[in-house]
Amino acid sequence: MSTAKKSKFPLKWLIIAIVLIILAYYFFKPKETPHPT
Repeated sequence: MSTAKKSKFPLKWLIIAIVLIILAYYFFKPKETPHPT
């Protein structure tokens, strides 16, 4: 069983992925709604 490989996975990558998703969400949000009113 290669379960040790999963444990070796760095949590840093998970944080980076989340940050990238949040950044993309914030960058795409204003593009969808240029003016609220």
